[in-house]
Amino acid sequence: MKRLPLPPQAGDANIAGLWADAEWLPHRDAWANANAIYRENGGNPWHVAAASFDEGAGTALRNLWKSRKNGQAVRAIRGAKLSCCPLCGSQTTGSVDHYLPRQHFPEFSILFENLVPACVHCNSSSKGDTFRGAESPSRFIHPYYDDWADRALWRTIPQPPFEAATFHCVPEQDLPDDLQAIVAFHLDHVLGEQWRLFNERFWGDLSRLLIGPTGPVDPIGSDEVKAKIDVRSWESDLFNGCNSWQSALLRGIRGSDEAVEHLMSRIGADIAVRLIY
Repeated sequence: MKRLPLPPQAGDANIAGLWADAEWLPHRDAWANANAIYRENGGNPWHVAAASFDEGAGTALRNLWKSRKNGQAVRAIRGAKLSCCPLCGSQTTGSVDHYLPRQHFPEFSILFENLVPACVHCNSSSKGDTFRGAESPSRFIHPYYDDWADRALWRTIPQPPFEAATFHCVPEQDLPDDLQAIVAFHLDHVLGEQWRLFNERFWGDLSRLLIGPTGPVDPIGSDEVKAKIDVRSWESDLFNGCNSWQSALLRGIRGSDEAVEHLMSRIGADIAVRLIY
């Protein structure tokens, strides 16, 4: 969940050479028109309909990706130096996702505006071939076109019992209703098992992380816990991105008085153990 500039190869220049081939010349106008509609609507699947290519042409279009997916330009997207995955917020990148899946939209198989950096956690395993919800505006966030995606969009809230917490993700409540619907759909379809495991591990270690290597010798109050979370949040936003898994969880903890109280209790217990040893 991160705003990105368009790839340098955006546009039809990398495709235009194909249109001179006898195989593709009959499809040139429909293909070019589909690309123009995609750009005009920012890839929004509520405004971009699949072009009417016959089965043979559709298969050939999908196969164009197979022959180009290891090319230098696609490798550059895959190897982009990003603070977090633009789709799910994990600290892993290294994959490429078709924003509109080529299974349903073969005409965008090699359109660079449709090729977004992703990670193995959300590309296919969680997102699959889904591209929109049951009703508008539910869809995925588009890293290239949704200019609002650079702000904090969501938070992860620990749910009691906190000793074996579960985790619930929600859009930020100050988002407009239409953006909340988009973010909610997005979260429902890109977060999977690795996200859950990250939350369990980070939540389990957080009290010790907040104390630090030396730490206080006396129990601390909730205001001090919140201040320490604020520092961690600032660091995470800066280094990982404000929509990373870690930042979202820290926001959710900071906004939950129950979670803060539980952390305060755990910190007190951790301090007591340190004093013993």
